Amino acid sequence: MPRPGPRQSAPISRRSSTPARPTAPCYTDYQKLHTDLHNKAAQSVIDADKAKIKTDQTKLAADIKPAQDKLKADQTALANTLKADHKAIQDELVKLDPKLGPLYAKLASDQAALNTKLSADRAKVKADQEKLKKDLAALKA
Repeated sequence: MPRPGPRQSAPISRRSSTPARPTAPCYTDYQKLHTDLHNKAAQSVIDADKAKIKTDQTKLAADIKPAQDKLKADQTALANTLKADHKAIQDELVKLDPKLGPLYAKLASDQAALNTKLSADRAKVKADQEKLKKDLAALKA
């Protein structure tokens, strides 16, 4: 096949090289419901479609619950491990350089003070926004 010229474009292939993905049962149930609604099927058929969707959703929730529970447990365990590792590193750094102990304590107290100030500032901004909304509503009325 000759190379495309300046005004020609390469032919576009409509076929995908990736295999089709299997559709989820719930998705096909929604398609069936949509088709039944479009074709004005009997209400009993539509109700059956909705019941099937609800059943599939319940089954899906039950099927993924163990995986979600394991994920949550793994995340908690990892967070605890990382927190302990961070503390161990800080302790070792303090052992290597005793001047770091007071600096870490100062850092913690400064962070707490700034968090308190930020919380107060956020509350003030929220109150100001609410007042602005009320003032704008009063101007429109």
